[in-house]
Amino acid sequence: MMRRQLPAYSPLDLGSWMRACLDSLRDPEGARSDLARLLSQRYPCEKVVLTGSGTQALELSIRLALRARPPKTPVALPAFSCFDVLTAAVGAGAPILFYDVDPETLAPDMESLRSTLARGAGALVVSSLYGFPVDWDAARECCAEVGTVLIEDAAQGLGSTWKGREGGTFGDLTVLSFGRGKGWTGGGGGALLLRKAEHDVHEVLAAAVRPAPLGGGARAAAAAFAQWGVGRPRLYGLPSALPGLRLGETVYRDPTPLQAMSSFSAALVAATADAAAAEVAVRKRRAAEFGVILGRGVPPARARPLRPLGGGTSSYLRFPVVSSGSGHGVLDSPAARSLGIMQSYPRSLPELSAARALHKEQVDAFPGARELSRSLRTVPTHSHLTEGDRMNLLRLIAPGGISESNMAAVSPCSALVAGDLAPQGGRT
Repeated sequence: MMRRQLPAYSPLDLGSWMRACLDSLRDPEGARSDLARLLSQRYPCEKVVLTGSGTQALELSIRLALRARPPKTPVALPAFSCFDVLTAAVGAGAPILFYDVDPETLAPDMESLRSTLARGAGALVVSSLYGFPVDWDAARECCAEVGTVLIEDAAQGLGSTWKGREGGTFGDLTVLSFGRGKGWTGGGGGALLLRKAEHDVHEVLAAAVRPAPLGGGARAAAAAFAQWGVGRPRLYGLPSALPGLRLGETVYRDPTPLQAMSSFSAALVAATADAAAAEVAVRKRRAAEFGVILGRGVPPARARPLRPLGGGTSSYLRFPVVSSGSGHGVLDSPAARSLGIMQSYPRSLPELSAARALHKEQVDAFPGARELSRSLRTVPTHSHLTEGDRMNLLRLIAPGGISESNMAAVSPCSALVAGDLAPQGGRT
């Protein structure tokens, strides 16, 4: 069987899976209550709503943010992000305004953001892509100037920081996701954290979120067991070869009815919390190694690494690189995919057909997003990477600058964290 590396990895072991099965069967509501308490302690908030997915949590956040606004008040979305961000806005039925993303830092282009908010957006969604930090102070200031609700999409932000504060603590509303590729898994599920809950929120939530369906826990348990079973390089080649699963592909999916998280997923998220935190430290060490080597700019490099904004640290769910024109073919080759290198989101959100009925802007108004959709590739950083994998990845990206001797010279960098890499200032 062909060995194939995972593009991203969320720690999951059989013991945690079995414990989640037992805990969810013994006390289903207790499993949900325990997770809500854990999340509210880690990410201080007034209320935690556990949902069937992170996408559903984001849809609910948009609905809540706009509920007291006039009809047809728009939500502002990043023009480059996970396609599920668009799914959430479509599910909420809100008109959409887009803002551009800085192609050097993956943070919002602040000039574009201010211009978009000035056009009447009632809610702003800001995503921490691949764990890269965002200038949350600037985003909040922009929202305060025009009375916009700040929604923090922290689905990929576990372990990132801004000025010493952990990602997940910055929004008026914060969204978490526990899908298989987010670094912290429950076999599915999401959470919405409310920090400015008003008296009518409970009624809105009760009307919007259905109870978890019968059999939902069993399906989540089966999905998590499959994730554990094939979630390792020597077995991942089998499911990734099945075209119907479309593993590693970015696909737009239509919204689904809002529902509560299953008790199994809640129990599994709680059971894997410590392992997920430990995995962040591993990813930062891998990213530091890649950054030292690729940051030298030794020709003929086929891609260059992006750097997080100064003032923050990235948790590097994946290591993003910008491919040169000559590097596209090599980094999109079967050899690259077998090492876990993947194209990021292949189209900007305004280019998707589902967006066109909800916004009227020109696609070419977002040059940063278009550049990223063409050129951004991601490199795995997780604990399943062997030393040989890391060497092969670096040789593929920068064949002229990798040798046994310079790899040995930078081996101490495995003790570094991502914040030690020289940051970029970013556009303001």
